[in-house]
Amino acid sequence: MAFTDRLHNRGSVSTGFNIDNSTLIDFTRNDYLTRTHSDGNRTTGTISIWIKRGRLGQLGFIWELGDADSLNGRLFARFQTDDKLRIATGTSTLLETNRLFRDVGAWYHIVLTVDTGNSTAGDRVRLYVNGERETSFGTTNNVNQNENLGIGNGRTVMGRSQIDNAHSFDGYMTEFNYMDGTAYAADQFGEFNDEGEWIPL
Repeated sequence: MAFTDRLHNRGSVSTGFNIDNSTLIDFTRNDYLTRTHSDGNRTTGTISIWIKRGRLGQLGFIWELGDADSLNGRLFARFQTDDKLRIATGTSTLLETNRLFRDVGAWYHIVLTVDTGNSTAGDRVRLYVNGERETSFGTTNNVNQNENLGIGNGRTVMGRSQIDNAHSFDGYMTEFNYMDGTAYAADQFGEFNDEGEWIPL
């Protein structure tokens, strides 16, 4: 599914290239986008989004899938107050980067690939940033093989946690895609141009 249900096309700020149809999420107004949908695959899926941060040092949800604060009912991506990126369920941090995301002038392309049926534990949840697989984490917790997660669980939210009713993102978002039942790498959504910049396909 790809959606920008409201606040569509309020502008984009250029950093060497433009990404069309971006949406400004303003944390002071508690902006967010949400869609309720039929349940889908609970073990396999891919989330892809382009973001540009507007404020640092703030807890802010990029997206949240699912509708229950539990291991199987929720999966989210958010920035921590130290500007690290956390991927977590309702009960466990799966990945937290060592990398700091502090460039407010740059677009970041974030892809999370979920494939809990994978026989390699470290490949069941994979994070890509700007086309490269992220491998340096301060926290890593592998999910059990064939574990159900919050994907395909009836609701998708961009820019805020509806479960916590708090922690709005601040900045621009665009090109959100959720691929139900398919585990894609980042190259399904972007490519390097002649200048070596990672851009949308």
